[in-house]
Amino acid sequence: MILLTTWFGVFVLDDGRIVEKVLFPKDAREIAERIGAMRRGEALREEVALIQKHSGIKVCDERLSQYAEVVEPPALEIHPEDFGYTTELLRDAYIVLGEEELGVKKDEDIISMIRAVDDLIRMDNTLSERIREWLSWHLEIAKDEDALEVGKRAEIEEVKPLVRALESIRDAREEVEKSIEEAMKKRAPNVTKIVGPIIGARLISQAGGIERLAMMPASTIQVLGAEKSLFRHIRRGSPPPKHGVIFQHHLVHGAPRALRGKIARMLASKLAIAARADAAGKYIADDLVKKLEKRLEEIKRHHGKK
Repeated sequence: MILLTTWFGVFVLDDGRIVEKVLFPKDAREIAERIGAMRRGEALREEVALIQKHSGIKVCDERLSQYAEVVEPPALEIHPEDFGYTTELLRDAYIVLGEEELGVKKDEDIISMIRAVDDLIRMDNTLSERIREWLSWHLEIAKDEDALEVGKRAEIEEVKPLVRALESIRDAREEVEKSIEEAMKKRAPNVTKIVGPIIGARLISQAGGIERLAMMPASTIQVLGAEKSLFRHIRRGSPPPKHGVIFQHHLVHGAPRALRGKIARMLASKLAIAARADAAGKYIADDLVKKLEKRLEEIKRHHGKK
């Protein structure tokens, strides 16, 4: 008997006849997963199960040499259409495989854009500080007054180039954030619905891509962006961080201090589910939001009883 694997299933052959078969699910992502595993030289679980079931079986692929003797493949042709598989399904599987093998590359635009936003924020802060410092020699400026608005009102010639530069930076940030929002709605609609496009993009950037974010447990997502605090905790025994990037979300930073850790955990758990759904191309955000709101009410109600 010989084991023969095709893109759509695994077959056990005996004297040119198919005596047993395990067909793969008719799903592009499932098939892409198996093609990818074979490319990496891995044995498929279906192959291992059939090899273990049939004593003395031989195989046609070197990657299975640790399980059985390798022989030349038989002349028998097995046609996918005989089992209800189409070339369109194979094409779709290769599209999925290409996207997965690109990995981070398909999210590089989002990662680059959110890094650009963070650069623009730093430039805004530095320039705002300089403008306020300059204007404070001539005017009384309230703490909460925006440097750009004050600069526009001030009739001080020397500061006008800085004001124009600051306005340009803010315009650029607005444009980039619009592009991020458009990309996130297409690429990560579930994550976007839970935390918004900007925080979602920061999480994807920290993780290195939506696929990598999807593989992370909620506990890791909760502290993404808090690496310095985590390092201090490990090295010096300081308190561990309760949240990272997700602290920027209004549900966390707007909550009473005693509830921030619980809300951050809850938000991270929903984000983990959302990221996996985005990676799988499924939309479940509406249901996730309902569950999130329900859990949030439970946390607040329980806290109110104390």
